[in-house]
Amino acid sequence: MDKKVLRLLIDEYKRLFSNISERSGFEYRKYHGLRVLTYCCEWVELPFLNDKEINRDALMVASLFHDIGKIRRVNADNFMIKVSDDSDNHGVLGSEIIDEYIGKYFEDKNFIKKVSLIIKEHCGDEVLEYESHILRDADLFDKYGFVQVTRMVAYGERNGRNVEGMLERWTKVERGGFEKNLGNFYFEEVRNMARERLKKLDDFFDDLSRDNTGYLQLIS
Repeated sequence: MDKKVLRLLIDEYKRLFSNISERSGFEYRKYHGLRVLTYCCEWVELPFLNDKEINRDALMVASLFHDIGKIRRVNADNFMIKVSDDSDNHGVLGSEIIDEYIGKYFEDKNFIKKVSLIIKEHCGDEVLEYESHILRDADLFDKYGFVQVTRMVAYGERNGRNVEGMLERWTKVERGGFEKNLGNFYFEEVRNMARERLKKLDDFFDDLSRDNTGYLQLIS
């Protein structure tokens, strides 16, 4: 893809999700899209994908805009509301509105249709496009980075959870979910990278726990 077009697309995406807050934190969605784009671009150069037939341009655009459907959830206070039953599935909604945001950059309607299908499938039950598997893994993989810590802080602030509460949440709830979700990766190579990230998160929370309980040595 021409770098000038990519810069314009990134600017368009950043503009759409700037100054928006959500349960995951201020402007979380903006940086999430940029990270997922980065993962997809890096992975297609690795041995497990570089010999596959992949529409790289479509994957790049879809990975950046995969959550575009969520822009319709932003309320008057610039807060992205959560829909508990996902009645307005953001993958389906995103596939229906993506042309509004990228149509001015691409004349090829078949290309836009391809991007639309990848976006639709990234959170659906049926996956027909190979690129959708890559995007789904990248979307899940992002949660295994240290950004998870910022998410937990944001959730903690909204729920009155202090450091002890965050550590308890990680140990009793979040950690088990991360372990279970390792089985949801399509590519074994990505699963292994996610497992390495999870180990780093374990180390972080172990260090945080030691920092937070150091005072106990003074009174023991």
